[in-house]
Amino acid sequence: MRRFISRILAIAILAAASVVAFTGSASASTPSGCSDVRQFGPTAYVTVGGQTAASLKQYYSPACHEAFGYLWVWDSFRASHSGWNVKLRECGPVGASNPWCNTPATWSNVSSQEFWSNPNYVNYCPASNMDAFVEFAYNQYDEIQTTDLAQAC
Repeated sequence: MRRFISRILAIAILAAASVVAFTGSASASTPSGCSDVRQFGPTAYVTVGGQTAASLKQYYSPACHEAFGYLWVWDSFRASHSGWNVKLRECGPVGASNPWCNTPATWSNVSSQEFWSNPNYVNYCPASNMDAFVEFAYNQYDEIQTTDLAQAC
């Protein structure tokens, strides 16, 4: 009887550990070839129908001299929604009369959790005020959000 209870307890512990291990991490992956990315500037939030749907951040890679927009869709939104459209891009230098933006990375009718913009090359970092721009569409909602202006380095 003692051996039976020990086995049941061991199975329960393993099952609980596997649930914790596979629930997913809120930490960002890194874009291909740029493992030294770091966040710069504040995080912005995308709200859909009164619910926070996603976080929008900016990242910079000193080694690659590139800036990226990054969108993380919250677990709570993904649990009750599916099939959204995303357009994500990085813009800068902002403040110039004609700020430039890279070609948006786009996804249609997806339920993915994280998205990286196409990279923007940054060759004169101290003067570059950058922002990330996302258009997040779900059903009748079409939310547009940008991060606050920030310097990458």
